[in-house]
Amino acid sequence: MRIVYGTDFHGHRRAIRAFLRFAESEHADLVLFGGDLTPKRIALRLPDEGGDDEGGDDEMTATRPRVSGAIIPLPLPGSSELQQYLTKALAQSDCDGATPLAQVLQEEGYAIWDVANRFFDRDLLLDELRAMELLHTLVTLPHDRAAIPVQLMPIFDCLEHVLIRYEETFDDNMRSRFLERARCTTHSVRGAFDQLRPSRLGWLAILGTLASERIVSSSLARMFNEIQRIGAVTLGEDPGEDLRAVVESWMNDLLNARNVLELTESVWYPHALTCASAYELEREAMTPESLRRLQWDFLTEWFLPEIQAFRAAHPDIAIAVMLGNDDVIENIEVLQDAERVGALTHLEGERVIRGLRFVGYSHVSALPPSVTYRAWERQEADMANDLRALRRIDQPTIWLIHEPPAETPLADTEYGSAGSSAVRSFMAECPGSCFLFGHIHEAPERTGQYLAEVDGTIGVNPGALHQAGLDAVVFDTADVRATIRHTKWGRRGLDR
Repeated sequence: MRIVYGTDFHGHRRAIRAFLRFAESEHADLVLFGGDLTPKRIALRLPDEGGDDEGGDDEMTATRPRVSGAIIPLPLPGSSELQQYLTKALAQSDCDGATPLAQVLQEEGYAIWDVANRFFDRDLLLDELRAMELLHTLVTLPHDRAAIPVQLMPIFDCLEHVLIRYEETFDDNMRSRFLERARCTTHSVRGAFDQLRPSRLGWLAILGTLASERIVSSSLARMFNEIQRIGAVTLGEDPGEDLRAVVESWMNDLLNARNVLELTESVWYPHALTCASAYELEREAMTPESLRRLQWDFLTEWFLPEIQAFRAAHPDIAIAVMLGNDDVIENIEVLQDAERVGALTHLEGERVIRGLRFVGYSHVSALPPSVTYRAWERQEADMANDLRALRRIDQPTIWLIHEPPAETPLADTEYGSAGSSAVRSFMAECPGSCFLFGHIHEAPERTGQYLAEVDGTIGVNPGALHQAGLDAVVFDTADVRATIRHTKWGRRGLDR
């Protein structure tokens, strides 16, 4: 039997199509999909304009343009980088178009999480992001004043002076109230504010005020424009005196206002809520329930129609599929239903395909602490018992085991050797069988080997760096070693 095998596609549609074309070109009898078939990377798609806005009672917000249909890939970075990341995501959506961008991401293995009834005012959000970019520039200036470019000194001096005045505006009661409100508002933002002085948040408050002009004062607009002009256009000039005059004009408007605390809060909250909302959306999209729905949609709306079309064009080529540790376990029923109607074979436990025995085993041992979805995790001793229960001494078997054997080139990572010791021991007990693995995408690239033997038993991990081109193998079951060939390396990469 002529078999093509690829694994760990993680919803990478372009690679899956290439894999099926490879099977066609090799005149395969059987196409084997290893574990981790479905997407684990997610991108948020904000809703298009229209519909109900949970904050729609604000007349000004209701009439302003919203962030419509923007695509934001996950995971989000830390809060210090969030604003820059969102700015780039919005710009990318605007430049490329949200719909084409979503399609590109789906081709590369992303699932798209459609956010419902969450709207963002585009102008206010972009004001906030611009203010944060300016803030980042200012707060990352060298601590050694002598190292600050002379052209930036007027800006630095003016804002330093403002913050000294700003700090003096807050008495103990105002500071306590401000920090308490900040904590309440940003309870879901990474980081704490207990040790911050109001002036630290004042950087954001002042710059946010300038960016959005929420205090009605032409001098504020002039100040912000002057800073932008100095930084972007006339960096070589000396605008110090003009800038100081502008600062004095608007500083009194802001710092002497009776409602300075409310003004500060009004420009801090949109930033805090932007962070809180973004991280809340991320958590919502990354729950097991959400992931199950996204992977279910991938299987039912894209993968199975793709397989059915392939089978219709190539009825003599069989398809077999197994899941892996990143596939939500409850979605097994999708593959079971597909198996019942003859679309494919679901490799869970023992199956016989065209007279040859196959066994699929999706469980893995010792996932890293950072992995939150652990439904497929098993102890080594339990894995050993599971595998031995599936062994048939008198029947040659093709084993699809998601986790490769420990202490082999098939399980090498940048952090050292990984893999399962139970799988390695079991391979030694199964002479004459062939084992197909996945899970560790980079191992063949690191070691230069996609085939290795354990006490004479052949094991194969083709790797899964599909972004750089399809990683897959083709072989004849009559003589795996003599016939196996890799899509990238050909006959190179056999064990030495």
